[in-house]
Amino acid sequence: MKPNPFNDQVYFDSCAFNGGTDEDIEAAGKLIHIFESTNNKIMLSYSVAEEMNHSKAPEDKRHRAEYSIKTVRIPLTDEETSKLKKIEEIMLGKSSSSKRKADCLHVFEAQKYGRYFVSSDDHIYPYAESIFNEFGLYIVRPIELLKIVEYYQSEA
Repeated sequence: MKPNPFNDQVYFDSCAFNGGTDEDIEAAGKLIHIFESTNNKIMLSYSVAEEMNHSKAPEDKRHRAEYSIKTVRIPLTDEETSKLKKIEEIMLGKSSSSKRKADCLHVFEAQKYGRYFVSSDDHIYPYAESIFNEFGLYIVRPIELLKIVEYYQSEA
């Protein structure tokens, strides 16, 4: 079993709240309820919060971003820059897609401060094992995190 998410920071991608399968969307709603009812905060990297605060984002995403704990953009150290470049190597290969680069930044921020990154983005999952092996970050779908959370709740 993966580590208890209540003992670590869990970061959410913007699409984790309303993207993916119907099962993922339902799981995300349950996770929000569980996190809020147990006084655990939804964590967002500043880069995800910026996406969610965009004027074209749905109101519920802007609301979620407003009431979540967010990281703050600060200059990267040389070591952090190297880690971000390694994530880009893993996830981008030779591509230079700006959307995929944003995903790399989201994953970087999550590994910097957390143990889990919750996403419904199918473009991220092929790299989950490599990211875990390199950085110890679990990249999971909302339904997977819900199962982990429910397991630890039943153990309490």
